[in-house]
Amino acid sequence: MSIRDIQVDLEGKVAVITGGARGLGLTISRTLGRAGAVVTIVDKDENALSQAKESLKDSGLERVETIAADLTDVSQISRVFRTIETTFGKLDILVNNAGVNVPKP
Repeated sequence: MSIRDIQVDLEGKVAVITGGARGLGLTISRTLGRAGAVVTIVDKDENALSQAKESLKDSGLERVETIAADLTDVSQISRVFRTIETTFGKLDILVNNAGVNVPKP
């Protein structure tokens, strides 16, 4: 058995992926969506959010939401979770993928 053989049913679950508009976060968003979860991507880059949503919908996922927020701002974190509560009434899966990369020599 390989990892590709594992099947997970997340139908009806609400998943939030921070930093989910690019790279690993986008791959996680796509994987959870394909398993049946309603995917909500949180990212500070509105352009990347728009592209991610379009990409996921083009790959067949219909239940994709996006929230633009800078998670270094506590008030925006509160807004994100109020929005999720208002929209879905629950949160089943949280993937804390957002991060800051400050390259230094």
